[in-house]
Amino acid sequence: DKVPVMGWQKIEIQGEQYQGNNLLKGLGEHPYVYFLHSYYVPITSYTIATANYILPYSACMQKDNFYACQFREKWEDWRTNTSKLSGLMNIDLIPAIDIINGQCVRLTKGDYNQKIIYDDDPVHVACNIEKLGFKRLHIVDLDGAAAGHIINEKVLKAITSTTDLKVDFGGGIKTEEDIEAAFAAGAHMVTVGSVSVTDPELFLSWLSRYHADRLILGADVKDGDVYVNGWKKNSGKKIL
Repeated sequence: DKVPVMGWQKIEIQGEQYQGNNLLKGLGEHPYVYFLHSYYVPITSYTIATANYILPYSACMQKDNFYACQFREKWEDWRTNTSKLSGLMNIDLIPAIDIINGQCVRLTKGDYNQKIIYDDDPVHVACNIEKLGFKRLHIVDLDGAAAGHIINEKVLKAITSTTDLKVDFGGGIKTEEDIEAAFAAGAHMVTVGSVSVTDPELFLSWLSRYHADRLILGADVKDGDVYVNGWKKNSGKKIL
């Protein structure tokens, strides 16, 4: 059930073990935070802080590396300013754009035959993302992932030339030439997926050359299985 409350509420952290939790770090022992409507989420073993409005309920929860939070630090941050929320949780929120034929798309369960086109202009989308306050962007070249080499290099160059976003680029990164092409087109980082599964020694050699601040290890996962080559082949390996 939805909680009809807007305003400052005190949250109670559930035990000393959560005082240094990434989600709550720096908020103090009995912090006041801003709620913009909430839900009566039951208090469970995953609850790390509670609030009380008529009845007590979970204000935020954690299970392993997954977090859920019902509040903001400040009212004025709730629509456009992501910096407070990301600072609160000690993580970066990174929007992503998937590209096919120069268009922004989304695949259904990695199926290229089930794609939804969201926008014909990835540069326009990237500019809007930057206006919302984001500093980073993840771009996936789905054409490149299927073809085995970079395809949408010009889209990458257009975005990095038009915005100040730090872009990490993936899809079709199969050779050192692909890596160099992505960096030349303005990528700040490159995401490597398939090669890390099919040729881990090659991936480690790239990691040694380019270092961890420029290479990201990526994985496409469905039902716990790691897929390669643009979701087209099950590698037979489990993500965990």
